[in-house]
Amino acid sequence: LGIAVGDVSDKGVPAALFMAMTRSLVRSEARRAASPLEALRWVDRHLQEMNEAEMFVTVLYGVLHTNTHRFHYVRAGHVLPILCQADGCLTTMAADTGQPLGVLPDVCLDEQSIQLNPGCTLILYSDGILDAANDDGELFGLERLQHTILAWHRKPVESLCDHILNTVQRHAGNTPQQDDMTLVAVRLTGRP
Repeated sequence: LGIAVGDVSDKGVPAALFMAMTRSLVRSEARRAASPLEALRWVDRHLQEMNEAEMFVTVLYGVLHTNTHRFHYVRAGHVLPILCQADGCLTTMAADTGQPLGVLPDVCLDEQSIQLNPGCTLILYSDGILDAANDDGELFGLERLQHTILAWHRKPVESLCDHILNTVQRHAGNTPQQDDMTLVAVRLTGRP
C-alpha cells in the first residue's frame, strides 16, 4: 500500500499545478521504482527539469508492506510522521537530513523503516497543522498535536482526523491561515 503526502512551497494556481505534477510523478514512479527512495530520486530529477518557477515540494512517500506490517518511507524535507501505539504511547520517528524536491542537485533524502504493531496508528500531516496560529500569533505546534492524538487515539481514524482538524480550527479561531492542511491516518488492525 503506497502512501504519500506533500506540501508545495508557493501559493495559488502555479503551486497547485506544481503539486498536481508532483502527484502524477509520484504515482508514475511508484509503479516502476524498486523502492520509495528510487521513486523520489526520479521524481526529483523530473521536477528539476520542469521547474522554471523554482518552487520546491516536501514529500513523505512510503510503502506499507501488508504481509509484514513494515512501513518503509522516504522523507524529502517533510515533517516527521507520528506513530501512536495501541496503548497510547507516541513514538517520535528517527530523522536524518531530508531536503525538498525540485531545486537542489543531489538531494539528500531521509530513508526509514518502522514496524507497525496491531492497533497502532500512523499519522502523516503537513506543517500547516503545526503552523496554524491563533489571534495572539501562538502556533498550534507539535505538543498540541500530540496531546490531541493521545486524547482520541482509541477512536476510529476518521473521527481522530476530524477531531484533530476541529481542534486546530478552534485554536485558530477567526485568524486566517496562511497554509493548507493535510492529514492522513492509517491504523493497523490485523496480524502479520
